[in-house]
Amino acid sequence: MVQGIQAQTDKKPLRIELDSHPNSEPFQFIPLGSNGLLVILKTNEIEEKNLRKWGFGFYDTDMELQWEFFHSINRNYEYIAYARTSEELSLFYYDHKSSAENNTLIININTETKQLRSVEGSVDKRYEPFVFVRRDKFCFLGSNAKTACKLFRIDTESGEISDIILNESGGVFLENICIDTLNNEIVVLTSMRNERRQSSLYLQRLDTAGNQKAFIPLMKGENRKILTSADYVSLGNGMFMVLGSFTVHPQRRPVYVSDPEGAKATGFYRIISESDINEPSVQFFSFGELSNFETYMRGTTTHKNRRSIGSLFGSKTSDLEHSLIIHKIEKYKNIFLLLAEAFTSDYRNITTIVYDYYGRPIPRTYSVFDGYRYRHAMVLAFDRLGRLIWDNGIEMSSIRTFTLAEKAAVYIDDNEAVMAYSNDGKIAWKPVKDNHTGVSYANIETKYSKDRVTNEQNNQFTHWYDNYFLASGYQTIVNNYLPSKNQRSIFFINKIAFD
Repeated sequence: MVQGIQAQTDKKPLRIELDSHPNSEPFQFIPLGSNGLLVILKTNEIEEKNLRKWGFGFYDTDMELQWEFFHSINRNYEYIAYARTSEELSLFYYDHKSSAENNTLIININTETKQLRSVEGSVDKRYEPFVFVRRDKFCFLGSNAKTACKLFRIDTESGEISDIILNESGGVFLENICIDTLNNEIVVLTSMRNERRQSSLYLQRLDTAGNQKAFIPLMKGENRKILTSADYVSLGNGMFMVLGSFTVHPQRRPVYVSDPEGAKATGFYRIISESDINEPSVQFFSFGELSNFETYMRGTTTHKNRRSIGSLFGSKTSDLEHSLIIHKIEKYKNIFLLLAEAFTSDYRNITTIVYDYYGRPIPRTYSVFDGYRYRHAMVLAFDRLGRLIWDNGIEMSSIRTFTLAEKAAVYIDDNEAVMAYSNDGKIAWKPVKDNHTGVSYANIETKYSKDRVTNEQNNQFTHWYDNYFLASGYQTIVNNYLPSKNQRSIFFINKIAFD
């Protein structure tokens, strides 16, 4: 069983601290497994010809800086996502301004040779980027519009961009693009959504040249259920499994990736198939059917988010609906984990007094967005036969942010599974196998022993490699025992080990 958490070595925390100022751009980092991690910063320095300077720093597993460089990028480009192979990392930048000649930029970084090359191009601006993956020297960009989807293949060496023709029978919404490394294929999941409470899901297999190898209907017009996410994992020997979330809300329509509340769900589903020929098996799990749901579901949220749908569907049951952040499927030996984090949008009312022509006061009230509040995280474990073998979760209290990101992670070994997240200078962790309910806490160590954290924001907890994780965020620290810089605002990354 997991015995505890270590956040330091030889009484010295393995930690990165980078100066952060109120007007500075946010830091971002990319975990690269046992190769280290890359920190990205969009600086405020504007050079000639509307170029903005970006900084990149590469750290090893001991949190030591190995190299850094700056690169000038057109100021209209924004970093969107990354994809990587064993040798190279690709950073995808996108320009949303319709007047730009080129609207895509891919920066390729070889972390060993420190070589960098970039390619620019243009994709159809009517579609919004949704998924970005890479296989060999090609990147694949999936985009969605209101009533159609597009798939582009980008050559990272020449910069050539080509449209990949998808099967028109496969729907109009792109759910996901996955790399099947066992079969060296690109797997595209598309769906057909409508307002009649029906959802269809299709799987399309492509080679790296974009040629279709197979088209498989996974779900045909499932009544009263609309899919809100989908992910694929190959099981070998022609078998595969698809996991995701669904909702029974009758007015849920296709959404863009920029709509953070679009992935509302009332449960999860599992599709398993023994081959591309056999009829796949589909099973749904509503939140209320999960064995441990009530143990980590916050009481105030239970009543607030419960939607009585009996009158709509002639049923006496009721379902809970949450906005979810769905993680990629994680695999440990023959166990497949589906992890999701539930959040709500907070608003506060502001009342002001205005005066009419005669000087009479008239109160006016309006709502102001007050951030996203995380509620809890859930994890479902499936075996190779698609059976749900256990489920659990952890309450995520007092987490409010204006930027949505994955904040929870799961560690699993031969005997135990642990779910954890970081907040307020601590790591909350809980065994999630065998119906455990207790939550334990461990401190996130700072750089100096007398440091006092006065403010902390935008925490994240990310799996790195093996049993190591990264806890990160922004802190304001006061230490009156230091001769200088007794107050500092920093972006931190701590290396955490589960033992």
